[in-house]
Amino acid sequence: MCYLYRNAIELGLKRLIIEDSHIDSSKAFKIIRNKKHSILGLWNSIIDEVKKYVNMPDDITLDNLQQYIKAFHNFDKSSDLFRYPCDKDMSPYFIEPKKLDIENVAFCFEELCNFLAYVSSILNEIKDYESDMMVDMKDCYGIIL
Repeated sequence: MCYLYRNAIELGLKRLIIEDSHIDSSKAFKIIRNKKHSILGLWNSIIDEVKKYVNMPDDITLDNLQQYIKAFHNFDKSSDLFRYPCDKDMSPYFIEPKKLDIENVAFCFEELCNFLAYVSSILNEIKDYESDMMVDMKDCYGIIL
């Protein structure tokens, strides 16, 4: 469950960078290649655009989001803790039983997934609006873009 939630966050961030952001596609793919599975690295690549385009009620929302992302990143930096039973040196990850508060973990992941979906919809709406404006400018003024 933890791996699937973490993967959903990673893919949500990658979607923001590739599909919804104003980042040039070649630069976006370079970011994805360089950051790989680092959700903190991916977030840091898109945060400026989120701050610029997504109207948030206060800094607390963004601060909370940043704390979630840092906590999830620090818990599983290489994205393999819940995918594989051991690391590259064949040392098992969970020798001792580990107890997680599954309800709290699920709530935090779902809250983060919902926020990323919200950001995606806002950024996508802005891009659609900008595209429509360009078409209108072309039609009204005969501007060749």
